[in-house]
Amino acid sequence: MNLNNFPLLSNIFQHSKINPEFVESHSIWKTDSCEIFFTEIDEKMYQIPVAFSNPVFSNIINGQKQIEIDSQNSFLFNKNQTLILPKNSHLKIDFPQATSKQPTQCTSVSINPDFLIKKTEMLNEKAPKLNSEWNLNIQEFSLLNSTKINQIFHRITRDLLNQRKTLIENWEESQLDMLLIAIMQQQNRELPNLKSRKTPSIIQSLVAFIKENPEKTGSLDQLCNQACMSPSTLYRYFKRELGISPIEFIIEQKITKAKNILSSSLIPIKEVSYLSGFEDSNYFIRLFKKHEGITPKQYQQSLVKEC
Repeated sequence: MNLNNFPLLSNIFQHSKINPEFVESHSIWKTDSCEIFFTEIDEKMYQIPVAFSNPVFSNIINGQKQIEIDSQNSFLFNKNQTLILPKNSHLKIDFPQATSKQPTQCTSVSINPDFLIKKTEMLNEKAPKLNSEWNLNIQEFSLLNSTKINQIFHRITRDLLNQRKTLIENWEESQLDMLLIAIMQQQNRELPNLKSRKTPSIIQSLVAFIKENPEKTGSLDQLCNQACMSPSTLYRYFKRELGISPIEFIIEQKITKAKNILSSSLIPIKEVSYLSGFEDSNYFIRLFKKHEGITPKQYQQSLVKEC
């Protein structure tokens, strides 16, 4: 894709040649708060050095990258994953799948740290969490898997590369607001071990309990009793802090446990259903296919083939 063919969408829209600080990317949007890059690589490339001075959120639209942070830390960055890069990150990147017919495409957002602080302060003021504060973890490398974040990145990419679209005033700030909230909600869902935290919030404690014991988590009433909350209050805080309802989160964790069981053994699907906390195996199969796009049996068989 030739970025030089794209028209100017506003007086602050710009696409430049390769920026020496962002070796692999073309800048297609730049304001005081952020810079957005769209990358399209149409041939296999290896050991491409990249450096970012500000925190960056990067999403693979198509293809795959091999990221090397140092000689001891290398990982695959796949389609529909989001990579969080702290400021002053230095990487080497391989594009092992890129071809002219199937280029590797990626959208990255570099954000001013002062803007991040302002947004989290505003969120804590206008939509406070229960017994804790909103906090964006950008101090270390991490990978997130979130349909909601993917949708926001795809929308940002579509808007910027659509020649016929006129962007509204403050477009980038509204998109960044949604992106930052979705990232913080996903980080809350992928909560690390709470043993190092002195006073985890009620919602954090529930998240930890569900992640550790999804098969033992049954009804919403059970969580309400643990939290000493009404169903409506629990739903409101869960939805605000994690972006999904308590029941949706329980199902998500049960499916994750089922995938782990399927990955480690060839036991019957009915038993996998029971061990994952589902009483009805047919219901389990339907939910699994809805979440993963294939049945539990097909998932199991695909792993056998890989082995």
